Amino acid sequence: MPSSLTPGPVNCPRCVETALSTVQSRTGTYHAEACPRCRGLWLDASALSRVLKTSPDLATVPAHAFKSLESECPRCRVGLFEYCFPGTSILIDGCRQCFGVWLDRNEWSQIRASLRTVAPAITCPKCTTAQAAATACVNCGVVFEKVRQRREDEAWMAEARAREARARDSMEVSAGQHPQTIEQIFSGATSFRIVQRKEWLEILSPFELRNRYDVSLTGSTHLAGIVEEQSSSWFNMLGRQFLGAWRPATLLFRDDRQNPVFRMNKYLRLYFHEMDVVDADGRQVGAIRRRFHLWRADYDIFDAAGTRVMAIQGPAFFASLLPFLDRVFLFRKQGHEVGSLRKRWRGVLGETFTDADTFDSTIDGSLPARDKTLLFGAAFLIDFGNFESNESSAPPIGNILD
Repeated sequence: MPSSLTPGPVNCPRCVETALSTVQSRTGTYHAEACPRCRGLWLDASALSRVLKTSPDLATVPAHAFKSLESECPRCRVGLFEYCFPGTSILIDGCRQCFGVWLDRNEWSQIRASLRTVAPAITCPKCTTAQAAATACVNCGVVFEKVRQRREDEAWMAEARAREARARDSMEVSAGQHPQTIEQIFSGATSFRIVQRKEWLEILSPFELRNRYDVSLTGSTHLAGIVEEQSSSWFNMLGRQFLGAWRPATLLFRDDRQNPVFRMNKYLRLYFHEMDVVDADGRQVGAIRRRFHLWRADYDIFDAAGTRVMAIQGPAFFASLLPFLDRVFLFRKQGHEVGSLRKRWRGVLGETFTDADTFDSTIDGSLPARDKTLLFGAAFLIDFGNFESNESSAPPIGNILD
């Protein structure tokens, strides 16, 4: 024991003013100190190992434990650390000096019951520590769901690129074979995902390249394709560097055989961002325009005749104060919700150093194909107007007003 231990009677770390009383097990094999008020128990490492029938090293405070602001060790007078007892989801408090442990009322029985429960074993994907099923690793603290989701995204993007490469290598369209139309592609669609690609040059420098996205539509059929920014002149290149999200741009959607399906023309705007959608034959499908709102990023959807047919309600501006949350845009038609678009949180590094984004959307399957096409196109205008400026030299006006 360290020389700084408090001699004699000690007080409860929870009740502070209440002195602990010594209690002994029925068999006399161990003793503990109990609080007569809150019924909590203070045990040293050896006593805890005996009462729970575990090896002594399981009582060691792990490196990822966080310091408690409410209690201190009754022996050493230093702050206790909170952590889950290994193999359980029960929080306990431990001292890193004397290795004593504080258990709130009934926690010791809950731990014993939890240890008796047969749980499927799981191996941490980061540090490979074997443990009972849990949401986070008891050794390194990594959250299993986040690792799983990141690996799923990487696998999905790798699969999409492989499909694109196979289509490019084998693409020899015969004279009688025609590209798919908007109606063929979107009529059965009920959801889509958009993942923006990010090149290493953009990650390691402020240089902006043309936007490029992998897309996937699901429903009665499954289609994977790409959306590419077409502007490649010196004027457009300078616009990407200095105008950022304000710049004009043309985005072309190609199916999995590299056939053009439709294009989206974005115009130079500072706040009222606007985009037209035109099919492969040059016919107007509709338009998306940002609507003024004091605290939200809202948009209107217009058909080819210029009639407002749908609206998009964005998140409130204060959502930017909680950057670790997903941003959700709601699709509405005649006052009814017909789908949503979710911009997923990609972690601190991804959000800070890149403007590559991932969008997931669900849409009402009964909507006309052209309505679905416009909602699909709106995702790219939303990306430009709200999430394009992480590294752009242009001021993020859209984000300020959001």
